[in-house]
Amino acid sequence: MIFYGIRIYRTRIPEYYYHVTRRRWGNLVTLKPRSDGYNRALEEPDIARICVGPSVAYCLASTIVPKRGLNVYRTKSRVLGYYPIEVMDSRYTREKWLLHPTDFVRVGYVPWSVIKEIRSEHSDGSDNDYLKGKVAKVQGILKRNNCPEYPNCG
Repeated sequence: MIFYGIRIYRTRIPEYYYHVTRRRWGNLVTLKPRSDGYNRALEEPDIARICVGPSVAYCLASTIVPKRGLNVYRTKSRVLGYYPIEVMDSRYTREKWLLHPTDFVRVGYVPWSVIKEIRSEHSDGSDNDYLKGKVAKVQGILKRNNCPEYPNCG
């Protein structure tokens, strides 16, 4: 499918997707696609979307992690996403785009103590070999700290 001149493909199976943010929007929020965002690279297409990942670890591995804790939101129900084919690192980060307003529920919080450990593993995110290994490291950090995919984070 061509969407605003960009090739994207819809997923075949509805899944839950995650979104991390510094903001706390409450326990239920409807996110609307936006064409700007904190973690958007300059070379990424200027398409209104909600950037999501298949897990908290993938979200954290593919973003510029701030110097504070992060709220974790998950789609309220399983939804179809879109593969952003022309975003170079999406193959490794497994980033998907949601192109319509979507309901999310707050499922947890990753505290600064855990974010600090994740930040120590961060680079500029441009090296795809680095990204492949980073996801596994972030998963280990989250599991060791019992974070959102695991109960009682921190």
